[in-house]
Amino acid sequence: MERRLKSLRREELDDTQRGLFDAIVASSRGSDTTHGTLVNDNGGLRGPFNAMLLQPALGHLLQAIGATLRYRSMASDRVREMSVLLVAAHYGCEYERKVHEAAARKVDVPTSVLATIREGLVPELEDESERLALEVVAALLTEHVVEDELYGRAVEALSTAVVFELSVIVGYYALLALQLPLFGVTPNPELRRIWR
Repeated sequence: MERRLKSLRREELDDTQRGLFDAIVASSRGSDTTHGTLVNDNGGLRGPFNAMLLQPALGHLLQAIGATLRYRSMASDRVREMSVLLVAAHYGCEYERKVHEAAARKVDVPTSVLATIREGLVPELEDESERLALEVVAALLTEHVVEDELYGRAVEALSTAVVFELSVIVGYYALLALQLPLFGVTPNPELRRIWR
């Protein structure tokens, strides 16, 4: 539900905006109902995508980054979703938390782990590489730096490429966590069934 930004329907858009709208809906994300449908009952885009239509050149880039993280990630689905949830907890972004908790459940992240992450804490995890990934994310969020020792262990367990990707996850979802409340985007009551 958007309180500050009118839901922009396809027929109201100029050609450039319509191209972005169509690209988002036609992408893998558009056919993936994990987070619910992308188009709302009014014909506009849900979540962060409506705002992307305001500046299509940036919108194309942002949605491409998000799609790459979602569908071509080197990090596991569990690591990605838990990392996003740490970002959501850090910024207090309810929309991001609700959407990505649902996705995390679908990749078997236990409820107890979700509860710990909701508090902004790195949970105890059996998988050392998952724990290291979340420690890197937490360090980026809270310290804004990853010390050499943690960096070395993370690279050894995950690879330099995955550590790079973790930094992109933090940056991209931090941007959305700030942008969603700016435009008053909150979880839509009609989608609560998806998030349970």
